[in-house]
Amino acid sequence: MIFDRRKKERRAPIDRPEKPDRRKDERRKWRYGVLFRTRLPMTTIEKWLDKYAKGRWSVSLEDIDTKKRQKTLLLSFELEADKKMLIANFSPKSKDK
Repeated sequence: MIFDRRKKERRAPIDRPEKPDRRKDERRKWRYGVLFRTRLPMTTIEKWLDKYAKGRWSVSLEDIDTKKRQKTLLLSFELEADKKMLIANFSPKSKDK
């Protein structure tokens, strides 16, 4: 029971079902992550991951630098191969090879 101080009454907690793919506990087990700074739209990264990633992934906005017009994204991956593939395709250092 939850006590609502505004109404001075007790009420039953609301049972909110979660979507299976949005459970936070499950995403915390993903061991492969990378902070990624980019000027690309977040949707471009998401579409690329939808197309090429083999496992599951998540992306969250960590920071926005308005002066440099870039954002920092936290990308988490279920598979290490997906992380390496992202780095190989988007890292400026990978183009030097």
